[in-house]
Amino acid sequence: MSVDRRTRRVTTIELDDHGCEFPQLDQRFATTEHRYSYTASASVPGGDPDSVTTIDHRAGAVSRYTADAGDTVCEPLFAPGCDAEGDGWLLTLEHPPARRTSRLVVLRADRPGDGPVAAVNLQHHVPMTFHGAFRPGSGLRR
Repeated sequence: MSVDRRTRRVTTIELDDHGCEFPQLDQRFATTEHRYSYTASASVPGGDPDSVTTIDHRAGAVSRYTADAGDTVCEPLFAPGCDAEGDGWLLTLEHPPARRTSRLVVLRADRPGDGPVAAVNLQHHVPMTFHGAFRPGSGLRR
């Protein structure tokens, strides 16, 4: 969606024909024009979110990672790698319901379709309603 402040006209364009939830972006570019959006999407119409998708608005390109059959994913969170927009990683929780666990999956933000660069199997299940944000830094400050 774009808003022309001069004419007050709102224009919408379909970016991807997969249903999605909780679109994200590199938060350093929030409230400004940004090149990339990241979504949890369904690989089949009406399905549960089982894919992480990067949409490159400038190139009109889409890259998609799809989890194993029956698994679902949570919204991807962008973690920057350097100062350039889109250079970084997408963090998501993947839920394999048959194992009743979760796994943290790390994908390249520019090419999630290449598959995980890292994955951490958790010993417990994190609920699908989990939402978060990535905050760079050393953690708690005193």
